[in-house]
Amino acid sequence: MLIQILITVEILIINLLITHLLSTKKFRNIISFLILGFASVIIVFGFLIIRNDDTPQWVGMLTGIIYIFPLLYVYKESASKMVLIMLFCWTHTLIISAIASSVFLMLFDNNNIIYQLIIQTVLLVASTAIVIKFAKNTFRVILEGYKKSNILLFMALVFALAVFAFLNRYFISNQIVALSLSLIQAIMSIAVFILLSDNIKKSHS
Repeated sequence: MLIQILITVEILIINLLITHLLSTKKFRNIISFLILGFASVIIVFGFLIIRNDDTPQWVGMLTGIIYIFPLLYVYKESASKMVLIMLFCWTHTLIISAIASSVFLMLFDNNNIIYQLIIQTVLLVASTAIVIKFAKNTFRVILEGYKKSNILLFMALVFALAVFAFLNRYFISNQIVALSLSLIQAIMSIAVFILLSDNIKKSHS
């Protein structure tokens, strides 16, 4: 149970870090971190109270929806733009989680879940710096020039791909197939982000 919590908390930290870097701040960094840290303790503790040993990991991920409220308080973004940022962050971490799970199940016994945490940590460390650079150079263009209806529709599509990648583990027994699908979905997500960014740049040129 502790390892499952650490897997979820690690994803939460990465999501909050990238959200902080992409959002317009109301407060100093330390104040923002304290507020979000306090909110995280309440949300995670509440989830631990209602969960049991049979609760699947994806239920914990859904708890992240609640973060829209503290995030709107801490940052100056509109609700629609904050949803856009959250979808971007979740797309990254859900796909990484899916890849880590597939690799873990291919290489290790299902009872040694500590290895899933290690694999996920390595993948997040390797990918987060790249995602942050991509966010600053490409995704920020989308944030600064998006039209609500079109961009949110595309982002919802990308997020749906990420959710599908995350849920592969529950429906596809062949982990090589599941891993391949997750990698394809990651490439498709990047392609959509680049396409949206280029279209916005062209529309403003």
